[in-house]
Amino acid sequence: MNEAFNPCEILKITIDIEENGRKVYESFEGRAKDPKVREIWAYLKDQELKHKKVFQDMLDKKNNCEVEEFVPGEYGRYLQAIASECVFTPKIIEETIEKGFSSDTEAIDFGIQMEKDSILAYSAFREILAGQEAALDEVIAQERKHLIKFTELKKYLEKGG
Repeated sequence: MNEAFNPCEILKITIDIEENGRKVYESFEGRAKDPKVREIWAYLKDQELKHKKVFQDMLDKKNNCEVEEFVPGEYGRYLQAIASECVFTPKIIEETIEKGFSSDTEAIDFGIQMEKDSILAYSAFREILAGQEAALDEVIAQERKHLIKFTELKKYLEKGG
């Protein structure tokens, strides 16, 4: 017997990921030492809000929130692992905001990892959000652009800002 997935729950997870990311980037923005770095954090904070709206719109339009899993339990455990360990979880948010970073470069390294994790999660979620691929692909493409911005910003800082 196949287990049922609930795509609406996946969309709620993505909304939480984006909101938590916004909180982190807002915190980083307030602590950034370099004005260019502060500007990037502000941009990324705004992008997280836009992504959250995309996912909320997808959720609002979702009629059927149940699909069958082909391999009982396997894919669900995979998605659960990604959602709970790899992205902006409340625990990570609290620890990151409380602890902060010793430098803008250290914060950027954290941002790079979080963008990579988001791309991985959204790519996995894509498989069960049938009919929503175009919107999800756009968010994934934007997350990739964020990753590029981070790597460029890190190079800028390594050269002395």
